[in-house]
Amino acid sequence: MLKNAAAADQEKTEAAQAEVKKQVAEATADMPKITTDGKIKVESRDGAWSFQPIGRVMWDAIDSDADDLADDAQGTELRRARLGFSGSIYDWGYKFEADFAGGDASIKDAYVSYGNKFSNGVRYGVKMGQSHVPFGLNANKL
Repeated sequence: MLKNAAAADQEKTEAAQAEVKKQVAEATADMPKITTDGKIKVESRDGAWSFQPIGRVMWDAIDSDADDLADDAQGTELRRARLGFSGSIYDWGYKFEADFAGGDASIKDAYVSYGNKFSNGVRYGVKMGQSHVPFGLNANKL
């Protein structure tokens, strides 16, 4: 009897959990998809648009403990921050990244791109703006 009661309770619990999952899926169907797998990215459920904040910070810190108290050094300094965002809207892509260093700001990447496929499957793309090229053949020695 106790075994049958426990099995009935288990069935009720599983049915309630399935109903909750169904209601959550219906309630969030129109909301954007947010992923945090190593990076934060917000995108539409159908993949039509995406937005991703990007950046890095270089922060220096020192804390030394010398025998003579006059020689101790402690402090931190924000050396540089490179902050921006990137993403896409349908076949269009975009990126903006600024570098903040030494009390000055400069734009490192700021572009709009367009890319698609020809009917034979060959990809093409056009990029307009200021873009940092991470790799090139100009440093390659023959």
